[in-house]
Amino acid sequence: MEASSRAPSVPFRLSDLVHFLYPIVPLRLLVAMAKLQGRLIARLRPRSARAVEENLASVMRYAGHGGDPRASTIRFFEGEQVRLLLLHATQRMSREELEELIPLSGLHHLDVAVAGGKGTVLLLSHLNSLGGFLVVMLLRKMGYDVRVAIPEDRDPYTPSWFRRAIYAAERHEPESILESLGAFFCQFNIRPIVRALRENAVVVQTGDGTHSASFVDVDFLGRRIPFTNAIMNVARSTGSMVVPVFLVGEPPDMTAVIEPPFTISDRAELDERVAAYASRLEGYLVQRPETWLGFRTPNALDGMIASAKRPLQDRYEM
Repeated sequence: MEASSRAPSVPFRLSDLVHFLYPIVPLRLLVAMAKLQGRLIARLRPRSARAVEENLASVMRYAGHGGDPRASTIRFFEGEQVRLLLLHATQRMSREELEELIPLSGLHHLDVAVAGGKGTVLLLSHLNSLGGFLVVMLLRKMGYDVRVAIPEDRDPYTPSWFRRAIYAAERHEPESILESLGAFFCQFNIRPIVRALRENAVVVQTGDGTHSASFVDVDFLGRRIPFTNAIMNVARSTGSMVVPVFLVGEPPDMTAVIEPPFTISDRAELDERVAAYASRLEGYLVQRPETWLGFRTPNALDGMIASAKRPLQDRYEM
């Protein structure tokens, strides 16, 4: 990213403490501190907490298990802060530490796709959102050419003055988070994505986002919900393989489940693959609904339906 695209630096952020404390304070203690912060946020933002609780209660009714929506709401906010903590701590971690933190199950599936030579779409989701960035960073440390298509030409993780002072004292400034992700700006221009796939890179996108130009209705949590088919359609057009990855578990104990790759031959198969992806996402989601970022929005499923009906120019706005 060019310097002009970076957000203005600020004096201090709470995330700066991670960069300062991680080499000194054990990670488990930092995680405990992040959970405390999450519980505080849940208390200070009752409207947001209420939206999350109502969404979680709806999923629990659908799944037919007797979970406690209020307790799950607290875990939702705890997990959110833990994942943010881990994202910043990753900047200070070695490959070995990352491999221990985020086990990769089914890595051979990614190898099969890369060996195809036509590029790979790594299809993440908003399960344990932000945690997917840890997977990307680990894969890049392992030598995979992984790149993340970002929707805005700015850096939301610009180091603060305090963090820069830490780096100056250490005489070392690590890559920015966006640099560590191999991030490139695309908005809704698919040409940078196609170019990366032509170079046999692994391009990361999510399959459950709402900022999309096209959707297909699928069965999801007992409703007919529009799921984006855009990135899978790009894979169909380029002949690239699609590799679904679901980051499951409760942070910090998460595992990246890398599923078998597939190609898409025509529009009918495209719709079938989107439906299959939504079904897999639902299967993981009902086990730990508090790990899905989408539930921060009131009446989340209604919101997904409404978003797909908005004018195209509105959907382009993040």
